[in-house]
Amino acid sequence: MATRIVDLAARSRLVGEQPMLSHAWVATPADVLEFVRHPRPELKKLGIRLSSTCQVETTFENHDWLAGRTHGLANGNAVKVFARGDGDGTRVYRVRFFASKKDKGGVDRPTLHRADEEERPSRRTTNSSRRRMEAQRRSMLASPLHLEVHKWLAPMTYEMPATKSTDEAQRIFAEIVRLVQATVDKSPVVANAMAQVADALQRPFHPAYTALFRAHSPAEERFHQTFVDTMHARALWVLETSGFHREQLIEDVDRLLADSKQTMQVLIDAIDQMDPQFAAHATVEAAIRRRDDPYFDAKLSDARRLFETLNRGSADDLINFRRPARRLERFESANEREWWFLPGLIDFAMGLWPSEPTPWPPKNEKPRRRKDA
Repeated sequence: MATRIVDLAARSRLVGEQPMLSHAWVATPADVLEFVRHPRPELKKLGIRLSSTCQVETTFENHDWLAGRTHGLANGNAVKVFARGDGDGTRVYRVRFFASKKDKGGVDRPTLHRADEEERPSRRTTNSSRRRMEAQRRSMLASPLHLEVHKWLAPMTYEMPATKSTDEAQRIFAEIVRLVQATVDKSPVVANAMAQVADALQRPFHPAYTALFRAHSPAEERFHQTFVDTMHARALWVLETSGFHREQLIEDVDRLLADSKQTMQVLIDAIDQMDPQFAAHATVEAAIRRRDDPYFDAKLSDARRLFETLNRGSADDLINFRRPARRLERFESANEREWWFLPGLIDFAMGLWPSEPTPWPPKNEKPRRRKDA
């Protein structure tokens, strides 16, 4: 039976005021195995009751380590598993497991605030700083670029008819990455085009975007992570709503890569026509919207989770991607061999690729084929 069961809503008034469930507990490998077999009954044993429409998603942070040290979860006397469960309880509830040695001591880490404090005290925002932020936000909303960004983000803010699930779209995206990587390795034309995409992401943008991002995002959030969340969510939306299915999409990408000179010219032209501030504007606008829109935030959070599954290396490779960075340095050409480099560029390229306008209101009819699919 699981032990050390904690409901964070009972520990924190701030968590209790949010429309989200958040729990933590400690389990044995046998508990985990039973959870994998019967997730809902096991959650009920903990007192966690979910809506019948709520899907349960499970992630093992170090699955191979846990399986290897417990003989496939059959014997784990020297292992304990830490579990975290979060979600709205209506649409999704996500459980994350992390295994560790039982005799391993606790981690001595600094906390954000004292145990007797409800939240971390923050520095007082001066009136002049607040007025400056408000002025910068109004300027952002009034710019011609904002309408373009709004149209680009809009399809991810409401349900649209889809031909495939998000997970299926992710599998197709992973295949596209493999195809492009193979072509980059043998085609100077494609390699040069990807380098130009990377250079486009290194264009300097107005400092006001950085200030607005910091003002509207959690302290631990990184600019490049929100950028990736936004771009990957857009790429997945393109694949989800495409009238083509997997085989057709892969064939189409293969055909486009075979005609690399013309295809890359379309991409380079799109980069040349793009406003130099587009990436920064879209990232900041996404950061602001996700704070107030749970649906949009869930879209971007799912995109982050799925993007990070592309890491086939060690946990350190994932940590390296999450490290602080001022802007989009993670996509400098010097990082071309890192796991995130090419997928991030492909996300951005798919976002730039010329497409048909999205209809509003969405039709109930079967989605038509997209010319850009």
